[in-house]
Amino acid sequence: WLKLRFKLPCRRLPPELCVASCRAQPPPMASLMQQAAEAQPHQRRRRTLTRKSTDQQVVKAISDNLSDMTHEEIYVDEVDGQTAYDCLVERKRLNKEKPKDHPMGKNFYQEIRAKYKKSKTPQQLLRCKNANDTVHPDLVKAMNAFKGPQCSKMPMCGFIENAQTVNQRELVGILRFALSLKANASAEQMTCALACMGLMARLDMTTAFPEEYKIMKEWLDVQLVSVYNTAKASGQAVDKFIEARRNVLALLLPMKSVDAVVTATGSWNIVENHVHEIVKSSTLGHRLFGFAVVQVVSDHVKTIIKAKIDELFRRSGAIATPDLTTLQKQILMALDKIPNLESLPWKREVLMDYRGRAIKVKVACLQEEVALRIACGWKSVAAASGDLGAILFEDKMVDAATEASKGKISPDVIAPAQEARKHFNERYGGDGTVVGSSLVRELAKKDIEFIAVDPGFKIEVAFITSMAGQSGDELIQNKVLSILPAEGKVATMEAVIKQLDELRKSCLGRFVSHGSQGMLAAIGETIADMTQGRRPSLQGSSSFVSHVKLRLPFFCSHEQEDGKVISGRAAIDQKYKKIQEQDESSLTMDDLEPLRVFGMFLDEEQDKKVQALTTAVLQKLSKEIGKTQSSSSKPASAKHGPAEFGTSWLSPPQKKAKSEVNAVMGMFD
Repeated sequence: WLKLRFKLPCRRLPPELCVASCRAQPPPMASLMQQAAEAQPHQRRRRTLTRKSTDQQVVKAISDNLSDMTHEEIYVDEVDGQTAYDCLVERKRLNKEKPKDHPMGKNFYQEIRAKYKKSKTPQQLLRCKNANDTVHPDLVKAMNAFKGPQCSKMPMCGFIENAQTVNQRELVGILRFALSLKANASAEQMTCALACMGLMARLDMTTAFPEEYKIMKEWLDVQLVSVYNTAKASGQAVDKFIEARRNVLALLLPMKSVDAVVTATGSWNIVENHVHEIVKSSTLGHRLFGFAVVQVVSDHVKTIIKAKIDELFRRSGAIATPDLTTLQKQILMALDKIPNLESLPWKREVLMDYRGRAIKVKVACLQEEVALRIACGWKSVAAASGDLGAILFEDKMVDAATEASKGKISPDVIAPAQEARKHFNERYGGDGTVVGSSLVRELAKKDIEFIAVDPGFKIEVAFITSMAGQSGDELIQNKVLSILPAEGKVATMEAVIKQLDELRKSCLGRFVSHGSQGMLAAIGETIADMTQGRRPSLQGSSSFVSHVKLRLPFFCSHEQEDGKVISGRAAIDQKYKKIQEQDESSLTMDDLEPLRVFGMFLDEEQDKKVQALTTAVLQKLSKEIGKTQSSSSKPASAKHGPAEFGTSWLSPPQKKAKSEVNAVMGMFD
């Protein structure tokens, strides 16, 4: 920098200060070739570019512009003594000499394609059959506008939208115009494409012009798929799209089958044939109802597998490993005959039934689904019969043991599953206090240890995951509803609270989700509040909470004159009728307390009247206590008064009245 700044004379530095001499020496064990490479100065290699030959340029032009042509069409087939490749080589050489006179653009490649491609394009296939047919002047003007420098499409669109009938010559021109449109390119092109489709529908091309319809069918399919994709992106449902584009969809889809599928209720199996017909008709049909064909095929697969498994289990004798291998082969052969089987995705989640519990199992292919469904079947039988040891407290997770005879499954089949379950129970069984959510997180990392022993252990993993989630919640809800009183079933609040507490502390109550545990505690607290004279305040709007609220009135019972005990809303109505018939001066809190607790099941006017009667009875009790205090005992001193001794200074009638006041006033706390 100093030399450049002050133009100092350049002097050679001494060798000891040279940077090159400070370069690190190669390690002593380096080879001679490495030492020589380190000793040589690093030279920058110069990149050498070579000009591509004409043949290389032609090969690239073919891959860029003629990829839709076959090898035979380019290199073998000759037209006028030349192949397409020879023609390209000749044109490439002329293009180098005079590019303007011999261009190699879009039009040139279209000429090559039209000349050498065996399968003709739709534009080439559309031909006028009668040249004497007249063309409407307005159509000629619109076509001139489209072919002109501005390439205006809207005059053609306007003519097509208003045309009711055209001859074959006019139709050919309109269809060639349609072939230049792409509905997904712009809103203008989509409008023009829909106008062309509308004209085809009005002309009933499928019967009036069958040859032209056959040529245009592929174009119709592609454009309608683009129209549907745009509608779907805007949030339009399938049924609404079908309703809006019904006239043009009839050109591609079997509308009777479409109507049957759209209006169908229940299972997809009812309209299985209609779904297959729609999907087979076109790409649009698969786009619209592809989800349905997956469901239909999946249900069909499940039905076939279940039928084959049931057939095997109905046989007498034990089921051994060769029997299961033969069964799997028979099932796969039967599944190959299902139409649209290839529509099933390889990786998917399927529902299986293990001892009456629905479980979700992830499968990687159809073969794995078959193997796991077979394993689920024999494991359910073996576990129910006791031949296969339970996993954790499995018997408490199922409603009832399935009837199964011992020895139905051969020991050689059960052995791997037995070993995997034993290993699992030793690690996680413990004292029976396992929490489902924690176990599921643990299995997500370590399930491979057990699957390595038993490939069908995915069934157990899915069962545990299900019981820690929705299936476990449903089981707890069913047990709670079985504990609560109902029509024809009497139960006291104290007994219900005890049973709910036992369920909450059980291994199943600790295993289920935190939401179910919280709901179980909330129901117990609500019933405990009712025993204290408070109205139930259970929060929530789910179906289960609604069922629980409908059971609460059955805690209220009433004995009729004939000695028959009734409960529920009928008992509440009878108690309200009784206080209406009684004189208000004779009412006590024992008469009003049930109506106060179950007031939420009364009408608004009835509830207000109960509140008014309760207030009157409380005022009456307060006056009685005041009179008794002033007339029956000595005044309490400041040191030894009622505040100090509580209610011990009151007479028995006074104590009873005081306790009633305190119990009722607790409702307003």
